[in-house]
Amino acid sequence: MNKTSALKIIALCLICSFFTGVWVYAATPSIIQTVGLGPYPGADRYTIFLISGTYYARDQNGVNEFSSSNFSQVVNNAFAAGDGTVKLTANTYVADSTLTPDEGDRLIGEGKSATWIASVADPIISWTGQDHIEIEDLTLDGDGMANDAINIYGTWDSVTNSFIILKDLVITDVDTGIWLNSTLWSTFDNIRISESVNGVYFNDGCVNNEINKLQVTDCSGDGIVIDYVSQRSEGLSFTDTVIFNVTSQSVLIDDGFEIYFQNSIFDYGRAADFVNIRGGNTIKFDNCYFSTFPVAIGGVGTVLVSPTQTDVNSTQFNRCTFAWLGGWGLSLIDSGGTPVLYATVTDCVFLNNGDSGAGGDLYIEDSDYIKVIGCDFQSNEQYAVYENAASLNNTIAFCNSLYTDIVLLGSGVHYYGVWNASIWASLG
Repeated sequence: MNKTSALKIIALCLICSFFTGVWVYAATPSIIQTVGLGPYPGADRYTIFLISGTYYARDQNGVNEFSSSNFSQVVNNAFAAGDGTVKLTANTYVADSTLTPDEGDRLIGEGKSATWIASVADPIISWTGQDHIEIEDLTLDGDGMANDAINIYGTWDSVTNSFIILKDLVITDVDTGIWLNSTLWSTFDNIRISESVNGVYFNDGCVNNEINKLQVTDCSGDGIVIDYVSQRSEGLSFTDTVIFNVTSQSVLIDDGFEIYFQNSIFDYGRAADFVNIRGGNTIKFDNCYFSTFPVAIGGVGTVLVSPTQTDVNSTQFNRCTFAWLGGWGLSLIDSGGTPVLYATVTDCVFLNNGDSGAGGDLYIEDSDYIKVIGCDFQSNEQYAVYENAASLNNTIAFCNSLYTDIVLLGSGVHYYGVWNASIWASLG
């Protein structure tokens, strides 16, 4: 072997040894991310954990910066230290005072079944006039202390809360699950509130909020309330909502503009007016299902549209099902001389509504410019549709009534393309 060949073999061996060393080093677990030379990309600002009754907040450098036997104190110290993610490791934490995130904070757990906050604080989490806050992946348990879970305070004209995210939460055994004031451009996704008093309150100018996969079940008060304090809420969009077995109103709307429910279920309602629209403009229900507590054990509910708070204009029900409602399926009723105006009911199915020969599917009282188009009335009770004499300029078109009569007593009635039912119409 000549000298040149020997040098090539030596060089090749050195190169192989170098890459083998690199591979072994890379495959060896590193502790630098947790205790060593500074934060790694994407690290949580603080990680909260519990050891032997003491809570710790470990920072990005692996240093236990805060520690105490008081959980709330440790978490609030982490919030106050700067923006970023505060992560709660899997455990059950006991909070005896309110957690108060501020702008830019993110509180996350390791899953709804893994990270629990059991709290006697009222509310459990709260802030006033802050933007870009996220609460995710945990359970809030009020432990029957009549406390609220999440309260967001503000006023529509000066103290608002923008770009809030509440996601993947379970809330149980509280008074009110979520209380919102002046939340703007915010998202609430995959939240379940159960075995509490109330679900969610929207107050004082909540604008452009998206609510996806909200469930409110087995509650003794209201499901969703859209209230009016000094400014009505606008642009609230609810998708895949489920409200089940709520004692008072499943949905109560005192006032609002462009409130939209789609692909949602309101079932086992217990109140006589379990869905109650008392004011608002352009409130829409698309592909929704309405049903009450069974008639056989006292269900008497109806979906009620009646302007007891302010005017009700342009309410829309499209592709909805009204089934097994003990009273009327849908009631459009004036209040104190203020009629329901410009409501539309299109492509809806009414099934087995009314009780013992009374009531029926659709009741129109002193309400004007109502359009009922393409609906299927299948209840075998007193009436499919009843419109009283004080109603004006309503239209019934392309509808089918399987069993009972349609009675139209108002003035300026338009009806055509109605099958299988006797039409009793005024000539006035």
